[in-house]
This record gives sequence, structure tokens and C-alpha cells, in this order.
Amino acid sequence: AVSREYWYEWVQLLLLVPKLLSMRSLEGLPRRLCSSIERLAAAGEQDQLRRMHRRHFTGHARELLEGGGAQNRAEAHARLEEEVENFRLALDLAGSEALAETMELAGVLEGYWKAAGLATEALHHLERLLANDCPESLWELRARLLFTAGKHAQSIGQLDQADGWMKQCHEEAQARGNRRLLAKALSGMGNIANIRGDGDEAERLYKESLEDRKSTRLNSSHANIS
Repeated sequence: AVSREYWYEWVQLLLLVPKLLSMRSLEGLPRRLCSSIERLAAAGEQDQLRRMHRRHFTGHARELLEGGGAQNRAEAHARLEEEVENFRLALDLAGSEALAETMELAGVLEGYWKAAGLATEALHHLERLLANDCPESLWELRARLLFTAGKHAQSIGQLDQADGWMKQCHEEAQARGNRRLLAKALSGMGNIANIRGDGDEAERLYKESLEDRKSTRLNSSHANIS
């Protein structure tokens, strides 16, 4: 919770979160506001401000994207566009201590990045996130982001990079026996092989992916029966 001692600072700063967090200097700001920012920094509460900002906009993005149907998605993406600077800020300012929350936000924004044609921007954020040491508890989220990075790289013709992301996703899924993710990675690798003109390799990968999908459906059916 925010310290009661700093209630005035929070009231002032929460109205200006995006601008203040991106500032390199306090020059030009009113003296009282500068004093507020300095007190927050001295108290170590700027991290809490960033955390609140990131959590708010992660929840905001998820809320907008939960509606089904193409029309609802289009409306959601249009509203997300209005807050795009806040999303960029939340991703850029997060440190390794906020890895889980930042990876979650990146996962939520995947559909928006794709619809808006922001593959290069998506890769900028994803590459930075995926370079972090990831705890075991986040392996599935990491694997999903590896797949997402592969799809974005493929969409802008970076096939070697795309194949590398897909193979890492495949390795993560295979090591933990997650056949659903394994199938997705194999299908992604097959798409890349097909684009490269290697029909035989693409066919092999598609067949493996199909087998894993069938196995996943079969296991799901057995679970429902039991």
C-alpha cells in the first residue's frame, strides 16, 4: 500500500503518470511538483508508482480484449490505440523484478500488435523480455512469448530469427511434455519451412504437429470421461 505520509504526492502524480515516468529531467516543472517527485524518489516509492501503472494498463488491455467477435476485437484495438503510449511505457520501464507482470502484459497485447501491424515494435519488447533469466514458474508464459516472437519475425521476413524462436518454444514444450504447445511450435516451424520452399520438411513438421494435436484431444476426452 502507498504510505499515508505521501498521499499528496500520489494524488498529484497519478494524474501525470505517463509523462512523469518518461522524463529524464524535472526541469521546467512547477517547484511544488518537483518537490513531490523528489520526495517519492527519496522514499523509494517510484517503483510502486510504476507497478500501479503497469497493473492498471494490463488489466485495462485484458478487459478490452475479453469481448468476442471480430467487431468487438476491432473496437478493442481502436481503444487500445488510444493508450498505446502507456503500454509502451509500462513495457519499457519494467525491470527484471517485474518480469512476470511485464510478460503478462506482452501476452495480452499480442493480438493488438498483430492487428496493428506492429511486428517490429513487438519484437523490440519481446526480445528484451526473453533475454531475462526466467524462473521455472513462468516457463509456459515464456514459451508462449517465444512462439509469438516467432510469428512476428516471420511476418516481416526474418525467417532465421523466426525459426530460432519457434525451436526454443519447441524445446521448452518438449522438455515439459506440453503437447499442445509442442504442436503449435511444430506448426510454426512447418510454416517457415514451407516459406523457404522445403516442402518435405514442412510436411514432416505438419504431420508431427497433427499427431500432437490428436494426442491432446484424446487425452482431453479421456479426462472428461473419467
